[in-house]
Amino acid sequence: EIYTAGEQAVWEFITAAVKSRPADNVSEADALVHFWTRSSTWFDHSVEQSVAIYQQELERIRQGDAARRLEVVRAVVGGELVDPREISARLGGHPLSAYQTALLLHTADDARIADLSQAAHELTTALKLRSPLVVHPGGRDLWAWVSSAELPDLTRLHSREDWLKERQIVAAVGSPAPGVDGFCSSHAEALATQRITLVGNRPSPLTFFTEVELMSLVGNTDAMRRFVYRTLGRLAGTDEQTERLRTTVQALLSTGSHDAAAKILVVHKNTVRYRVERAEELMG
Repeated sequence: EIYTAGEQAVWEFITAAVKSRPADNVSEADALVHFWTRSSTWFDHSVEQSVAIYQQELERIRQGDAARRLEVVRAVVGGELVDPREISARLGGHPLSAYQTALLLHTADDARIADLSQAAHELTTALKLRSPLVVHPGGRDLWAWVSSAELPDLTRLHSREDWLKERQIVAAVGSPAPGVDGFCSSHAEALATQRITLVGNRPSPLTFFTEVELMSLVGNTDAMRRFVYRTLGRLAGTDEQTERLRTTVQALLSTGSHDAAAKILVVHKNTVRYRVERAEELMG
C-alpha cells in the first residue's frame, strides 16, 4: 500500500513538473515517458527487494519456531518434560489432557518432502479433528500428533489411502491414548509401526500399530527381515504375479475357506485353489 501510494505521488509530481517547465525540442509526452519508465523500474526493484527481505525474515522466524517445537517434543518423548500445562504452553497450546494419536509420515522421494505437512492435515481432516501438532525431525520424515476429546475413529483414515499412495507417502499410526503418557506411547507405537512397514519393498500407504503389534514384539528389524524372507522363500518376490499369490493366501488364511476367499477376491474358487497350490510350490 505504501509503494502504491508513493507510485501515484511520483506520477502526479512528474506530470506537474513536466507541464510547468517545458523544455526546448522535447515534447511533453516524451518527457513523461522518460521519467515514468525510470520511476517504474525503481519502484519494481524496490518492491522485489522488500518482498525478498520479508520472506527471508519470515522463514527465519518459522525455522526458529520449528526448531524450538522439535526441541520440546524430544524432551517430552525422552521423559524430560512431564508437566502437561508447561508442555502445552511451549507447543503453542496443543491440548495434552486429551487423547493423543501419533502419525509418522515418510517418503522415499525427496521431491515429496514438501507434501508431508499437507498429508498430516489431510489425515487430521479425515478424522474430523483440529489441526495437528507437526514437527520435522529431519530427512524424509514428519512427526504429527492429533488431539481429540474422545477416542477417534481411525477407520476414517482409510479414505486418504489413495491420496497418500499417489504422493508416495507412507503413514504409520499409533494407538490413541490420553495425556502426556499417551503422547509418548502413541509416538513410540508409530515408530515401531514405521520400522516394520518400511521393511517391505512396497509398503502400504497406511498402517496401524494394531496391525503389526505382534510383529513389533520381535524388536529386531534385521532379524525380522530375515525371518520374513526365510519363511516366505520365493513367495516374497516383488513381481505382480507373486504379489497376487500372497494376496490370495492372505485371503484364504483370514477367511478359512476357498469360497469366502473367492468372494473377497472376486474370482472363481478354483482360481483360489490354483493360486494356493502355486504359492505352496514357491514356498517349498
